[in-house]
Amino acid sequence: MLQVTRPTFRGMRPAGDWNDLEQVFDAGLHYLRVCYQKQQQRAPDDPLVVFAYYNAGGKWSPPVAKKKAKRHVSRVEAVFRRMERLEVGV
Repeated sequence: MLQVTRPTFRGMRPAGDWNDLEQVFDAGLHYLRVCYQKQQQRAPDDPLVVFAYYNAGGKWSPPVAKKKAKRHVSRVEAVFRRMERLEVGV
């Protein structure tokens, strides 16, 4: 449900335990809230920016974050298509 990189985890939980699933989940929720707050400041009329920031990072402008997130989603979809062609269960 939530995935954070180690640097993002460290930013949200500096003294946290990266191997503790509950702490990682909590850091992911915290980061999602940070992304929401940035979206409210920069692009309040575009809720998809929250997820773009979560995926691409909040340092980007809303259009750049959305472009980066779309590129990532396209790559993931391509992997799923290849897996389906190879008849690999997902």
